[in-house]
Amino acid sequence: MTEQTDVPALRITRTFDASRERVFAAWIEQQQFQQFIGCCPGKGNVAEGWTGRVGDAFTVTLSLPDGGSVVATGSFLEVDPPVRLRYSWRTEMEPPDEITTVTVELEERDGRTALTLTHVGPQIGRVPELVEAGWGAALEALGRLLAAGT
Repeated sequence: MTEQTDVPALRITRTFDASRERVFAAWIEQQQFQQFIGCCPGKGNVAEGWTGRVGDAFTVTLSLPDGGSVVATGSFLEVDPPVRLRYSWRTEMEPPDEITTVTVELEERDGRTALTLTHVGPQIGRVPELVEAGWGAALEALGRLLAAGT
């Protein structure tokens, strides 16, 4: 599957001291996902319909630093455990026709897992610092979750 090259994209790679299966499970299991997603991980984020089944729709309510929240919706486009997860993602702040895609790819490297996250869509070009900060915080929280073994 090829990504559009004329659409803004953010790509981040992090390596975790955990198996690919463990990292994939943390991303796909609703209770774990809620603990690390967003710019304020662990602060009351709620994922509804986060099933990991292709075609299923979900709603994620993300806490913001100012105490407010933002709602994101999407659906699972590709689920290939423990290698790849791809889903659509649109926040309520974006125009209805602006849907982004998030792809998470996992690669085993010397007993560790390299996670590459690619977020593609128009909002990346408008607010790249905000998107990068949100994903950075989420991946840092994912690292803490994996290190805690929960």
